[in-house]
Parts: sequence; C-alpha cells; structure tokens
Amino acid sequence: MANEKSCQDIDECLVHNIHCGVNQMCFNMRGSHQCIDTPCPPNYVRDSSGYCLKNCAPNDLECALSPYALQYKLVSLPFGIAANQDLIRLVAYTQDGILHPRTNFLITDEDSTLPFSIREENMKGVVFTNRPLKEPETYRMKVRALSYSTDRTIEYQTTFIVYISVSPYPY
Repeated sequence: MANEKSCQDIDECLVHNIHCGVNQMCFNMRGSHQCIDTPCPPNYVRDSSGYCLKNCAPNDLECALSPYALQYKLVSLPFGIAANQDLIRLVAYTQDGILHPRTNFLITDEDSTLPFSIREENMKGVVFTNRPLKEPETYRMKVRALSYSTDRTIEYQTTFIVYISVSPYPY
C-alpha cells in the first residue's frame, strides 16, 4: 500500500482479467490465484447466477431425490483466524428464488480433520472455524442443504461445494 506498512491483496482474477477454461472459475487467493474446476453434473445446466440447476418433472421421484441445485463458493482467508469465527453463510432457495424456510444444513465430507463446522441460524447455514487456522492450505468441503415441505418431505436439495483458502500471509 502507499503507506509502505500495510498489504492489500490484488484480485488477479479481476485486475489481470484471468479467463479460466470451460467449467472453471478463477479463485482469487491472497497473494495468488488459481483456476479451479467447477463442472455441472450431467443433466444440469449452469444458470446466470452460477448455480448448476436440474429440472425435474413434478412426478419424477428419482430426479427429485437427487440434488436440485449445486453451487460453488470460494472463500479466501488470512492465516491466524481464531476458532469459532463465522466465515460464510449459505442460503437455500426455492425454484422461485425465495429463501426456503425449512432447511437443514450438513457438512457431508467424511474428512473429520476439516477445521470447520456448520450451524443453522435464521434459515441459513453458517460455516465457522472449529479450531484456529494456523497453516496455509486450501480446503474443499461439501455441504448439503435439505429443504422440507410443510408435511416434512424433502422438497429441494442443494449441494454447496465450498473452497476455503488459508493464506500464508496475515492479510
């Protein structure tokens, strides 16, 4: 920065106009960037907001039981984040784009070493640190959001793929 004492990350994806390949996103990490794969599964289509959406016929139970939407989320953090710090809020929407009022969120990864947990708060899934982030590393985590109808049957499923990059730098 101009004061020659502070550092601020440069968004290489934006500043250098980085264009990644098909089914990839530019992930601005603190001090660098990376193109990461963000493919939509077969029979899904990416919409303008970045979601991969699946269209199900009203009576297609097999289709309805598979995730309706898939979304990639990218979070870049400095090292040294303390335990119990909120990082990101995930939201599940109905097909009409309305916040779904009855949704449960669950981290579905089998990797028990992830330093993250999730809790529900105000109809959102809040990902937070369950221990300090002291080492530079990039984590990949899958979160499933199950949205229920009033009779408690699954109405929607949304899967979030969350990439969290912990920088080697304290900024």
